[in-house]
Amino acid sequence: MNKKAQLNFTEWMIYISFVIVAAIFMVVVVVNFLDEKIDTTNIETFVLTKKLLNSESCLAYNDGLRLHQGIIDLAKVNSTRLVNCYTKKDFGYFIKIKDIDNKLIRIASNLDKRQEAYLDICSTIKNFKCIKKEDLILYYDQGQIKKGKIEIEVIDLVE
Repeated sequence: MNKKAQLNFTEWMIYISFVIVAAIFMVVVVVNFLDEKIDTTNIETFVLTKKLLNSESCLAYNDGLRLHQGIIDLAKVNSTRLVNCYTKKDFGYFIKIKDIDNKLIRIASNLDKRQEAYLDICSTIKNFKCIKKEDLILYYDQGQIKKGKIEIEVIDLVE
C-alpha cells in the first residue's frame, strides 16, 4: 500500500469513529427522553384558572350584551357548572370565592369521593400532586362588581 492510501484509510476510520460516537449519543438521548415522565399539573392548573375566569361556559360574567372576561358571576359558581367546565380523568379541583377581607362567599368543586377524602392529606400520598393557588379577582354579585380572591386547590393523580 502506498502512503496516500494508508492516510485515506486512517482518515476514514477517524470519521467513522466520530459518526459511531455521535449515533450512540443520539440513541442514549432519545431513549432517556422517551422514558421521561413529564409533570403537567402546573400547566393544567394555569389553564384551568384561565378557563374559569375567561370562558362563558365556566364562571365568566355575561351581562347579556357582552362577556366580561376576568369577572366571575357568583350565580355560576356551583359543582354542576365546574363539572361541565373542565373535567379530566384523575384531575379534580375545589374553588373558594372570598371577598377582599377573606370572608368566604362561595364554594364549589368537581372532586370525586376519593379526591375529596385525599385532598387534605394529598401531599403525603404517593402518586398524587396537589397545588393550592390564590389569585385576586373581580366578581359580580347582586348588581355590583366587587374585588375578591379565588382559591383553587387541585389534586392530580400523577403516574
